Amino acid sequence: SAFCSIMTVVITFFLASRLAKNYLAGFFSALVLISNIEFLFRGRQINTELPLTLFLTLAVFAALISNLSQKKYWLLVMFASLGLALITKRATTFMVLPALIYLITISKSKLLGAKNLFYGFIILALIAFPWYILNFLKWGTLFWREFFIGYTWGKIFSVNQTTGTSPLFYIESLAHSFKFF
Repeated sequence: SAFCSIMTVVITFFLASRLAKNYLAGFFSALVLISNIEFLFRGRQINTELPLTLFLTLAVFAALISNLSQKKYWLLVMFASLGLALITKRATTFMVLPALIYLITISKSKLLGAKNLFYGFIILALIAFPWYILNFLKWGTLFWREFFIGYTWGKIFSVNQTTGTSPLFYIESLAHSFKFF
């Protein structure tokens, strides 16, 4: 988690620098991130939030760089990052899709052809699906019922002990975490 925290700060610096075309913007973006109480707290624990954050940030950065540089391997890095995020924390990976769809739709890239997207999805599948397939082979319908329907789907639509029922919980958490700013 500590390594993932550091790498997320570094990637955030480069992402903001590229977006704003200004290293000072990258510096302040990284500063805001490392001043977040929750980010620092999670970086000191063993959990899946920081690897997920790293993989999603890297996916957005790779999509941006593939768009700017027209280099195919960055598109493949994006798909590999999404595959790693998918095995890190399942459905949460899809939170990054609006950003990726935006980057892809504004892109004038010739990299987004069917062939490259096909290879990208193959990379994603080779990274993410073996774990799911092996567990399904080992546990059968129990894996499907308990993991996907019970745990993943149930978590999306149930009251969380931490968040409760407040629809503003995450906004309130951000206000608490970014006290300095």
